[in-house]
Amino acid sequence: MVVAMRVLRSATACLATSAVLFAVPGLASADEWPVAVLTVQTDDVFEHADSFSASLRRAIEDEPGWRTAQLDKDYALLVLASTLECADPPDAACEEKIAKELKVERFVWGQMKLDGQDITGDLHYWVSGEPSKVVPFRYSANLKTSGDDTLVEIAKKTFQNLVGGVPPATLELSVGTLDATVLANGQEVGKLKAGKGSVQVPAGSVKLTIRAAGHNDAESTVKLEPREKRELTFTLTPRGAEANVQAILGGTALGLGAVAAGLATWGGITALGLKGDDGEVGRAQIQLAPEGSEEGFNGCETSGGQYIHLKGGGDEKALRSFCEDVSLAETLQVALWPTAAVFGGLGIVLLATADYGEAEAVVASLPFTVLPSVSDSGVFVSLQGRLD
Repeated sequence: MVVAMRVLRSATACLATSAVLFAVPGLASADEWPVAVLTVQTDDVFEHADSFSASLRRAIEDEPGWRTAQLDKDYALLVLASTLECADPPDAACEEKIAKELKVERFVWGQMKLDGQDITGDLHYWVSGEPSKVVPFRYSANLKTSGDDTLVEIAKKTFQNLVGGVPPATLELSVGTLDATVLANGQEVGKLKAGKGSVQVPAGSVKLTIRAAGHNDAESTVKLEPREKRELTFTLTPRGAEANVQAILGGTALGLGAVAAGLATWGGITALGLKGDDGEVGRAQIQLAPEGSEEGFNGCETSGGQYIHLKGGGDEKALRSFCEDVSLAETLQVALWPTAAVFGGLGIVLLATADYGEAEAVVASLPFTVLPSVSDSGVFVSLQGRLD
């Protein structure tokens, strides 16, 4: 008789809450898991059981990655247990019967009672193929209105504790062939073997760090939905590659300095040769004279305080050519010695402070080699290339 009265009361409560449950059906999402909610069982606080069950359904609808399963009607635990001839409270065998009856893969059921000024109870979560989970709850008996924000928040926290919070996302990661460690927001979440692996990370904005021995960390921030599946590929650079780039830049700067020094040397030698004592150097019609001499006569002034002019009726075209050669040689000499000093100094500093741990490998990867050289006939720069 007592059981019959409990069933009757539970059935009455179910009818009272059915309108609330089905008035606003939730929109299903492919990334959401449906979970059925049975009206919480009680012997003394039926109004509280009704309001807590309704608040639990609302909390699940609002929880990322979850939604309430759409059943043909509201089900009370006590009614199902009695109909299916289950133990009270339901055991594992009864939970299997309930899931089969409701045609669901997961559901939540609970019990509650009045304990002084509080409502106490426990909430159970059953999912196919896994052991049932349970968490206790307690809240003030003053909270008994369906949809009360405080009660919804209590139901939400209870459900999160029951199922482990917001469902995670799954990442399929690739980092070449390296063994690596995966961190999400600074916490290790998994390992990659031979460059491949799957890890679960929290939903939301996540800072990923891929770490492998001998390589610089690869980092990326991604925004993930609950239960989202995504494939990501990372490229890890060998540790010290930046320092090797520094060594390459240093060598390049030193090479440019050597080229500049060679051109400056050529300019100096050429200028001295062109301005020899007899001034001939294959140009018999040209001679040097002290600055100011032969004033008004065609010629050009040198940086050394000398004046170049023609002998007698020499060829003015030859004079202009000669003057241009001297000007170019002196310009190279004056401008390139400082340039050589700057590039040479920079190259020495870069080379002196570089890490040569993997420099050979990086240098070997360059498709060419720069080789400056100076000879009696001029300055040359050669490029030796290769085809891989």
